[in-house]
Amino acid sequence: MARRNSRGTNEGTVYYCEAKGYWMAQLTLAYDPLTGKRKRLSRYANTRREALEKLNEL
Repeated sequence: MARRNSRGTNEGTVYYCEAKGYWMAQLTLAYDPLTGKRKRLSRYANTRREALEKLNEL
């Protein structure tokens, strides 16, 4: 079976948004104590590599 590449804990996520046509990088910062929702930073890019670079800058 092929090894699946995945990101580790606290390394964020990168995915392609087909509806909008760009790559999105997101990083969860914390959880809101009142609502329990995640607080996230998002960065957009034209390529996956650019999205990964922007994620690493965060």
